[in-house]
Amino acid sequence: MKEKIEFPDYFVTNDGIVVHTVTAFSEKDGGIIGIPKYFPLKKSYLGCRYIGEKPYSDHFPAFSDSIEKIKKSHPQYIQFVEEFGEEMIVFPKSKIKKVLRPKEIAKNILIQNFDSKILLDAKEYLKLVIDVFKFNISDIGIEGSIMIGCSRDSSDIDLVLYGKSKGDKLIKNFNLLKKDKRIHLYDEDDEELILSRRYKNRSFETMSQLVEQEKRRTCGLFNGRRFWLQPILENSIAKGRIKGRKLRRIGYEEGQIKIIDASLGKYWPAILEGIMEDGEAVSIECHDPIYMNQLEKGDFAHIASNLYIDIRNKKKFIILAPWLDIKQKLKRVEFKK
Repeated sequence: MKEKIEFPDYFVTNDGIVVHTVTAFSEKDGGIIGIPKYFPLKKSYLGCRYIGEKPYSDHFPAFSDSIEKIKKSHPQYIQFVEEFGEEMIVFPKSKIKKVLRPKEIAKNILIQNFDSKILLDAKEYLKLVIDVFKFNISDIGIEGSIMIGCSRDSSDIDLVLYGKSKGDKLIKNFNLLKKDKRIHLYDEDDEELILSRRYKNRSFETMSQLVEQEKRRTCGLFNGRRFWLQPILENSIAKGRIKGRKLRRIGYEEGQIKIIDASLGKYWPAILEGIMEDGEAVSIECHDPIYMNQLEKGDFAHIASNLYIDIRNKKKFIILAPWLDIKQKLKRVEFKK
């Protein structure tokens, strides 16, 4: 495989595993960091997915489950990644046969005709986004089950928007979508629907907090179907902050942090700067999109996750990420300590 693979591309290994890149720093020692999304099956079962005519496992409840499966089936792919201070899955490029690019899928969806309800909705939603925000199709990608080719009639429409400037425009004007009668943006009546798509109780403690958090993200319903349009921070920006680090985990941090810089907190990954309760500075990286656009400069947040130090310059980091199988939380608090 000589093609360049970058976040948020997916790829397929020679043995058929469908893998999602999860970080802008995706290339490591001739391999690609990723987390498996779907595994090929020898036998089908009720509820499994199909890609073409081949059965695949439905995706696991959490990425940590996929990592455990890889540790058992392909332990040679597990590698310590200094930039994140953790063992991660690194797939050698020689084991990759196909790259799935969200931009290419979006372009194809827009120009083709479909009978499938999910693909028709995806096409109509793409057209709406382009019309309302005046984006180019080259700014938008479709990922998830539609891109992979294993969507169901009930599947979500998962869109990504490339570039900080485009993301700024989307977030500022997101409510313009409500002018279209096919759009519903979340309110308190959508608690159960939102909860069904969120990981455990990691970033909220009450249902009202959950709804308020979700309303800050660029997601909602189109024709009754869940959609999200996630602004992606340029890989060059995110990669520049990550490449060359030598992180070592030094503990687990849970407590209140004051946010002093949220200029990169509206995107995926969300990057924040804060001050911990002991007065030390810390960078906060959120590689899971559920934490995007939750905090602003001057906010206080309750944060729980692993704490790392860059052994080169002693800078501290808190990282919230889907590859970490620990309690994680990022929640705005309304009082100032």
